[in-house]
Amino acid sequence: MKVTREDIIRIAASQNTPKDGKADAAKFDAALRAAFEEEKACHACPVQTVAATSGAPMIDTASFLAMDTSRIVDGADRLLGLLEEFQTKLANTAIPLGELSPLAEKIGNETNLLQSSLDVLPETDPLKDMLNRVLITCSVETEKFKRGDYL
Repeated sequence: MKVTREDIIRIAASQNTPKDGKADAAKFDAALRAAFEEEKACHACPVQTVAATSGAPMIDTASFLAMDTSRIVDGADRLLGLLEEFQTKLANTAIPLGELSPLAEKIGNETNLLQSSLDVLPETDPLKDMLNRVLITCSVETEKFKRGDYL
């Protein structure tokens, strides 16, 4: 059985999804910012740094991790924006699927760049779980597009 683009649009329209995606986006944005602030507050604790015996300057690891966390949040936000653009263009039947290929490729590239950030975050960090979910969603969508699920 071949699944057509119209079938996908019909199924997606029949699901109980809110018509106003801005409310969901606002909720997710608030959750992402709360996770970031929680991470920032966690790293605001005094950190003892160890200087090398050669007299090297001390390194503040907490500020390094906070800077890296900020980069991760920005990358996840960028990926979510690309996914939203992909969804909008995919739902528009006037746009040929061939025009979506560069966008799907860009999502795949951004996903690969952000994948290494998972190793930086501790297992108990809520940002790690959220980032993992975003990366999985992006990977699934790009693979579905490459596989031809949207034809």
